[in-house]
Amino acid sequence: MIDAPATVAARRAELHVRDAVHHAQAEAPLDALAGIAELTSARRDIDLATLELVRFCRARGRSWKDIAGALGVTRGAASTRFRSAGVR
Repeated sequence: MIDAPATVAARRAELHVRDAVHHAQAEAPLDALAGIAELTSARRDIDLATLELVRFCRARGRSWKDIAGALGVTRGAASTRFRSAGVR
């Protein structure tokens, strides 16, 4: 089972994106700014969920090559990014 922080962060990101779309559809400058703020919050939550999922995968023996493929980056880029966040 995936760790709870990843699930919670993913759900929060989903809500932020939904709210951002709602603000963008309002076609008002202040609503558009609120939409940008929501997307910024979503990005933080997505980054947290990604980190937790990478930890989950590494703890279960997945290689940096496998994780890099899922992220669409090189093995070196994935390991550098997440090792700097404490993932081994």
